[in-house]
Amino acid sequence: MATEFISNSWLMPENSNQDKLANYSLSFDGSTQYIDLTEQNYSGAFSMSFWVNPIEFTSNNRAFLVSDDTNQNFIWLLANNDIRLKINGNQHIFTESGGNDIVPSTWQNIIITRDGSNNVNCFRNSSAFGSSGSISGTFDINKIARAFSGSWMYEGKITELSIFDYALSASQVTQLYGTGSAVGNPMSLSTKPVAYYPLGQSAFNGEFLATNKATELYENYSLQLDGSDDFINCGNAFTQTGAFSVSAWIKTSTTSATSVLYKNGVFQFGKDSWYNGGVANAPNLSLTDSGGITKLFRNGVAPSGATVTVGTVVDLKDGNWHHIAFTYNGTNQGKYYTDGVVSYTYDITDGSWAGTLASNSNDLLIGKTTVANWNGNVSNISIYSSELTSAQVTTLYNNGKPFDLSTFAVTPVSWWRLGSVNSSYNSTSSEWTILDEIGTNNGTGSNLGPAQSALVDGVGATGNGVSSGMSSGTNKVGNSPYSDNNAVSYNMSVTAKSTSVPT
Repeated sequence: MATEFISNSWLMPENSNQDKLANYSLSFDGSTQYIDLTEQNYSGAFSMSFWVNPIEFTSNNRAFLVSDDTNQNFIWLLANNDIRLKINGNQHIFTESGGNDIVPSTWQNIIITRDGSNNVNCFRNSSAFGSSGSISGTFDINKIARAFSGSWMYEGKITELSIFDYALSASQVTQLYGTGSAVGNPMSLSTKPVAYYPLGQSAFNGEFLATNKATELYENYSLQLDGSDDFINCGNAFTQTGAFSVSAWIKTSTTSATSVLYKNGVFQFGKDSWYNGGVANAPNLSLTDSGGITKLFRNGVAPSGATVTVGTVVDLKDGNWHHIAFTYNGTNQGKYYTDGVVSYTYDITDGSWAGTLASNSNDLLIGKTTVANWNGNVSNISIYSSELTSAQVTTLYNNGKPFDLSTFAVTPVSWWRLGSVNSSYNSTSSEWTILDEIGTNNGTGSNLGPAQSALVDGVGATGNGVSSGMSSGTNKVGNSPYSDNNAVSYNMSVTAKSTSVPT
């Protein structure tokens, strides 16, 4: 991996490690630190692969890799030659007698498999560990590095946890172990994992966010605004006076309702021009109380002006993610899209409509008007200086998954991912900085609060976890299998990277 910012630190691999899959890991203290997962249940075949670097085993250090909360399901490193698997209360002990023992303070790959006939096997560095057995029942897990009782925690480092809903073959076990000098990539297997946690790349926002990369999402997180005073100021980001398009991903379940647009416009993407300077013809995109949308142009004659209200074509307050877009041709026609499909087309017929938007320097606000704030999630908002075609909006929808807009056929003039990558939280100022991925209008998020409450699952994200009792300054380390001496920054913003270099 190359140098990149994953909230809230820069990851800077040593040069010789640039092409390594894993350069970082999470270190657990064996006392209070662990990761909570969305509960996962495996009633049939499954496999779990871990890269672990445990400390020496003692009577007080019986390291749980995964477990549930009931002592009915776990994978437990009990001793150098003893790995225990319990499923639905039934336990099998893998006892190694051939010298393939777990080595403390050393990186090694541990894999547990169960096939369709309930046969269970264990491997260390692709070689069999102990003898096979048989356990039926559903394997439930919701913790990494923590025992059911909160004692006997894992102490050491973990990275590259991958979970499959089938039993890995011998060749796949070898492929995951890798070459002996590089870790195998689970996402390169012909049948990919159902969950994949490269823990060393976890974002930190008060706690580490254990991202499930098996979903193959471009951005796994979004920002959540509280509907009270949260908003993002993007400066003078919208300067279009002719044709334009806006695109956004939103999620809300609010049911608040009033009869006035600015009072019930719980999602606001636009320049708050009526109340801030009286500039005419400024675009705003809002939801109505019934979950429809309102596209508002002001023509400079009266606040109602050339206002067009679109009814509830799709209920956007259903608690699900939706992609919304608005395009304007620069003269008289606008189109509103929901989830990639044209929902409404209208022609502006107001005789006082000037046909072009008034130029102004007011700030572009995400999630705020002067009288109402967005209550819900926002992700991947972008602005274009042209009218996108219906096909291009469908491409933006991308079957429900945001993607890298730097590869889109039309380059945005501004784009805010609003997730864990290229967003940083400053605990001193209590402000977020959200990078404009294309332009120079970085967003400043105010009142969003501690990052662990603001940064939440994004569009299509499932199976993510969050740590407990961990800190960015001690628990993310620049060490992983076959990769050492990698740097991790602390207390640096996403804007710390500069193009200025010595000449």
